[in-house]
Amino acid sequence: ISQANSPYDTLFEDQLVSVDCSGGAVTVRLPNAISTGKVIIIKDSAGYAATNNITVTTSGGSVTIDGATSYAINSNYQS
Repeated sequence: ISQANSPYDTLFEDQLVSVDCSGGAVTVRLPNAISTGKVIIIKDSAGYAATNNITVTTSGGSVTIDGATSYAINSNYQS
């Protein structure tokens, strides 16, 4: 996905979300009721996250990511 697709709402079948943030910051939203044990990898595939952060959050903000309401991917090629 790219800045043009932001915010991107992940789909149930998503396992890997490859993000090209070379054109600007991108937001990826996880579902509020994600299945227990479901793994979704979100990866800065273009190496621009230090300049254009990728923000991972949930659609309604009611679910946390490791205890936080959002997570910033802010290092190049981070996942």
